[in-house]
Amino acid sequence: MNVSGIRLFSAALVPLFVMACDDGGSTGPGGLLTPDDVQGSYNICSLTFTPSASFLQAVDIRAEAFELVDPPTPPRLGLDTDRTFELDYTPIGSNTDRELSGTYELGSNSVLITFTGGVDEASLLLPTKLLLNFQESPRQLSTQASDAFNVARKTYADMADIPEEERGALSEQIRGTVGARLATGACG
Repeated sequence: MNVSGIRLFSAALVPLFVMACDDGGSTGPGGLLTPDDVQGSYNICSLTFTPSASFLQAVDIRAEAFELVDPPTPPRLGLDTDRTFELDYTPIGSNTDRELSGTYELGSNSVLITFTGGVDEASLLLPTKLLLNFQESPRQLSTQASDAFNVARKTYADMADIPEEERGALSEQIRGTVGARLATGACG
């Protein structure tokens, strides 16, 4: 094969190589998601704190902290195109909504949210930073388990409904992870 034949053959391979490397939908520089890719309102379908100590029970944060029957503000996470977010919810037994806010960073298929304002995220058994995987169809954010972090014994015990007389046996800090699933459509 002569030099011009090699160039022609190489030029034909480049589009095939580029197609093989395509990550299937990321539109930002370097294959990262963009704010337009992820922006929207996500219903909080599940949100659970699971202690690292296997003898402690998991806490369904959604059921224990959020009003779910005709709430003025259903629990949701809103991602804005300016890389900020709001987690809005109505606490159980309240008619007034609350908000946690912060910023987010994007990866090739992930959203890292960082709480910076509003209600203290630790009071809801949430970490300061939470990495969520993004899925386009159906559009959702999820994590099986966050990085492990500590919460106060009282906060955990209150949400886990542990009787006062049993709380002294718990450590001052409870280590655990959060699992979550959020969807732009119905949670079903």
